Amino acid sequence: AYTDKKIEVVPFGVDLSVFTPQSRAKGQQVLTFGCAKLLEKNYGQALLLRALGRIKREGRFAFRLLLVGDGSQRELLTCQSEALGLGDDVVFMGAINHARMAEVLKDFDIAVYPSEAESFGVSAVEAGACGLPVIATRVGGLREVIDDGVTGLLVTPKSEEDLVDKLSHLATDPNLQKRLGNAARARVERLYDWRENVARMVEIYGE
Repeated sequence: AYTDKKIEVVPFGVDLSVFTPQSRAKGQQVLTFGCAKLLEKNYGQALLLRALGRIKREGRFAFRLLLVGDGSQRELLTCQSEALGLGDDVVFMGAINHARMAEVLKDFDIAVYPSEAESFGVSAVEAGACGLPVIATRVGGLREVIDDGVTGLLVTPKSEEDLVDKLSHLATDPNLQKRLGNAARARVERLYDWRENVARMVEIYGE
């Protein structure tokens, strides 16, 4: 064995007094998807745009998408959005100071993280802390922070078909949105309260 010392795993935590459920800040009735990640290829925004483009072509339901973040793919994603006929449905919000992230999440109804790779998934934890249901790919840390079918829905990586199905299923079921969002908040309170996690780390170091 590499070591005979006791191994302790303390998860990353979020401030539950800042990231908290509250009424949506928007006045319109259109469902709002949101993705708060760097605009880079491995975070899957291009796949999300393709899935939403298909949903719009098929006339399934009305929506808007908030893309929070900046990165090397912004120009490409902007062009893709226009080409898919989503120009009026997608808002590129640019980079947001993390101190404002809890405020920005108030505008989301459903958080979507279609990453091709993910280390931990802190964005999904923050969304869950705000009582938001999350749709995310079954990769990396996202598999750990989302309880599939309980706090959110996991999709097959790079699968447009699966993403379209899960987006449509959750978007058209308000009761499921509420149930998943409530369960997400409860899970974050149980596992990802940063005050408790810091206290545990201090305890471990003391030992």
